[in-house]
Amino acid sequence: MDIKTHKNENNQLLSIKGVDYDYQSKQFILKLLNKLIQFAGNVLIQLRRNNYEDSSIDKLKKEGVSLGVKSLKVDSNLFEISFNFNAAKSKEELLPLIVDLWYCFQQPVYYFFTNEERLEYNNEILLNNNLSWKEVVDLSNSYVMFKGAEEDVIWIGKSDELEFDLE
Repeated sequence: MDIKTHKNENNQLLSIKGVDYDYQSKQFILKLLNKLIQFAGNVLIQLRRNNYEDSSIDKLKKEGVSLGVKSLKVDSNLFEISFNFNAAKSKEELLPLIVDLWYCFQQPVYYFFTNEERLEYNNEILLNNNLSWKEVVDLSNSYVMFKGAEEDVIWIGKSDELEFDLE
């Protein structure tokens, strides 16, 4: 995989090219999620434009609360799904489910916040506005992991105060 920090974005944006739909890539995303959650234990997931229906969507709807998911919102046509969780209060089985959801949607965005007090406030702002990754990291001490136009590229934006220590 090709990992690159983008200097034209003040080193606040990282791209990871070569993330395919295979076992190795899924394990890489799982490891990446674990690392980001260590830095910031509060996570908001926003998924848009469903590519295909997967058992992970049904599992999220049926078992989400028992896995630690809060504020689950699912459009009737599955166009958009959002939820949040605190890593310390969630079950280990949630992360592989989140990896599967990454592939199910054209526009997955995973927000990682360090400040729990602002979590509900941030969630409302993010879910009701279409903010860029840059606006999000300027708004709150956070990481934003998202997929752009290229299916095999993961993008991660970060606040100035945070580091890309993903190795």
